Amino acid sequence: MRRAIFGSLILPLFQVPQNNAYVIERLGKYARIADPGLHFKLPFVEYVGYAYSLKEQVARIDTQSAITKDNVMIKIDGVLYYKITNPLKASYDISNPVAALTYMAQTSMRSEIGKIDLDTTFKERAMLNSNIKAALNHASKKWGIECMRYEIKDIKPPEEIKRAMELQAEHERLKRNTILRSEGTMTSEINIAEGEKQASVLRGEGEAARILQEARGLVKSLQTIGKSLEDPRTCLLYTSDAADDSLRVDLGGRR
Repeated sequence: MRRAIFGSLILPLFQVPQNNAYVIERLGKYARIADPGLHFKLPFVEYVGYAYSLKEQVARIDTQSAITKDNVMIKIDGVLYYKITNPLKASYDISNPVAALTYMAQTSMRSEIGKIDLDTTFKERAMLNSNIKAALNHASKKWGIECMRYEIKDIKPPEEIKRAMELQAEHERLKRNTILRSEGTMTSEINIAEGEKQASVLRGEGEAARILQEARGLVKSLQTIGKSLEDPRTCLLYTSDAADDSLRVDLGGRR
């Protein structure tokens, strides 16, 4: 926003750039809104009272102190993106709309920080941004300004809190590493046990197959002998051979 210069009083023609809006006043009173393009006005009677850019603009929110729900004082800053939506309200409903929006952002940020504890401020930054934006839009609607978005830039806790948080983070990392190593050891032991189990099963199956094969060979041999004994000729041959063996044994004894 900027106030018109003295030259706007005497020039009958003026041009409004794209994405801009000029508030034309006549003898100190509001007359009309000039949109982008070439316009004519009455010299010394009409003039450009206010000139606004309708583009999305950015405002830096300075660092300030805020107290969390668990009574920790932190320093926090942010960035505000806004846009003029109603040049008439921005001109006559508030004296300095951008400064008012900036101050409102600071108070809203302190208010939202006071609702949550320190740990939550780091985890729920998106929620904080959304709540601050909603609070700003609720207040700035009557000023003709829309808050497009709000971003928390940096959150700085006290040094002693920061050191404690770093130690806690280091402890959590060591804890995760210990858990991962124990899980790796457990997995390795399970794999070794499974391997030994499978090897034992395979050895048992091989031994059972060997015994079964030997039993089948023995049964086959017995079946062959049984069939031979059923043949009379084979039986007589076996009997004669047995008698000769007995005679030889008897003669050998007598000698």
